[in-house]
Amino acid sequence: SSSSSSSSKVVKNRSDVTPDDVLYISPYSHVPFDGTVTSDPKDCYVDESIVTGESTPVAKVKGSKVIGGSVNQAKGWNMVVEADCASYVERIIKSVQEAQLNRAPIELYADRISSIFAPTIIAIAALTFLVWLSTGHTVFMSFLRSISVVVVACPCALGLATPTAVMVGCGVGAKEGLLIRGGAVLEAAQKATCVVFDKTGTLTLGSLAVTASYTPAPLPEATLAFLRGLFPSTVALQPSALAHLLAATAEQGSEHPVAKAIVQTLPKRPHAPPLPTCDDFKVFPGQGVSCNIGGRAVRVGKASWLNFQGKCMAAVELDGSVIGCFNVHDEVRPGVPAVVADLQARGVQVYICTGDESEAAARVANECGIKSHNVFTGVMPDEKGEVVANLQREGEQVVFVGDGINDAVALTKANVGIGVGGGTSIAIESADVVLMRDGDLNGVVATLDLAKVVFDRIRLNFLWATMYNFVSLPIASGILYPWTGWMLPPAFAGLAMACSSVTVVCSSLLLKTYRRPASSGGADQVVGARPEFKEKKLKRGHTEELGLLEAGRMSDSGSDELEMTALQV
Repeated sequence: SSSSSSSSKVVKNRSDVTPDDVLYISPYSHVPFDGTVTSDPKDCYVDESIVTGESTPVAKVKGSKVIGGSVNQAKGWNMVVEADCASYVERIIKSVQEAQLNRAPIELYADRISSIFAPTIIAIAALTFLVWLSTGHTVFMSFLRSISVVVVACPCALGLATPTAVMVGCGVGAKEGLLIRGGAVLEAAQKATCVVFDKTGTLTLGSLAVTASYTPAPLPEATLAFLRGLFPSTVALQPSALAHLLAATAEQGSEHPVAKAIVQTLPKRPHAPPLPTCDDFKVFPGQGVSCNIGGRAVRVGKASWLNFQGKCMAAVELDGSVIGCFNVHDEVRPGVPAVVADLQARGVQVYICTGDESEAAARVANECGIKSHNVFTGVMPDEKGEVVANLQREGEQVVFVGDGINDAVALTKANVGIGVGGGTSIAIESADVVLMRDGDLNGVVATLDLAKVVFDRIRLNFLWATMYNFVSLPIASGILYPWTGWMLPPAFAGLAMACSSVTVVCSSLLLKTYRRPASSGGADQVVGARPEFKEKKLKRGHTEELGLLEAGRMSDSGSDELEMTALQV
């Protein structure tokens, strides 16, 4: 909508929107252009993960910049369109197209051999004819020797060495959940020296969740009695679980991402009644919420707002005393540390490149076993491509792994781009390899391993073809005749040539016995490890894809002292 005043709204086509137009962004709609917020929304958040990769929606106030393609959350607001009506997403798509045009094809070794093989064989055949003729043999005998040389020479074995191995290797990769786009990709992958991972949605699940809750001190019996009366349950609940239920009750009316995480990851209470209601609910933007529950004052929010000195993302207070603390994070995918360890054991450097803040990235890097100096934070999508280019200038063969439109430029510029299944369409289109099993990061290890196995087989095929020609050509030319009186007839030369080609094909077919390397972080442990989070991830991916399509249309303690409970959701 374009608005010239707060009371009148006119629906306009995108092509009719001009710079400085004021648009109204309704709740849960896509932001169509880059611009600036002109109204003063309260408790307003925008999901910019399609561009920055950061899973936590960003708070917006009057004067805040917004990015075209991002998704508004629960509150509507006005924005003014920037002078350039092209959105940030459109500029990313343009950068991807330019990067694809600038990629140089990889020259295969077989092509270089083929350019000199045929004239060399013709020269050897002519030389054979002249030598036999000059030593007193008949023209027919000399011609027969030269024919044997031409027939026994096997460019087929050399020509089949690469394509047969690549074809079988790509087929084996597909059976292992790896969609590999050609032999050039395998050639680049087997030379990889470093792997750069996007963080949000790639190394992590892409959804905020309460990863742990605890009580900072033993709760008084009166407090426990109040909480147990408020939240009846057929199973015994720990004090931290009771505090979690109290926080969720207070946060039911909040749109804040942390509040939603607290509500969505409730402790299990079989056959329990729904959460009670709260009274006098108030929101304090950027701090937390307050309300009355069961006649008692409750506040939930930042630890600093509650004057609590502990280190946690959120806490719940009852009548002025903090009774529960929560760690809320975007969780690392199960099996990722094992994948990182496998890569490092192969001598491959592992990096993180993310648009997220340094603290969140450092936590993920620590959990995954990635060195702190290998973490790039606050990186915008076009800057990710520069990170890849800088590593390449340092002599690295770079593999980039990502899942979002914000990774598209880096996926295209990397020597090998690996797209994670369930990611956005543009990320998958930009990638050289697609992991078809959503969340199966062990596929990165399998890609590098398969590439090495395939190219070892290609080298073996070349060795066999070269040795065959090296041995068979002298025999066909009659080098044994002075000592043995034996010559290779043209018919047997043709049989030998056919056998050499069949041998190369059979050698390539042996690749069908390949199995991906075993890992404690295998696919079965990653996919479906957290069904509810996988469902959210797919929904998020679907939302991102809708955003991309929209952009495309636009542009084209256990003890008494301390109890710590890791939540099993």
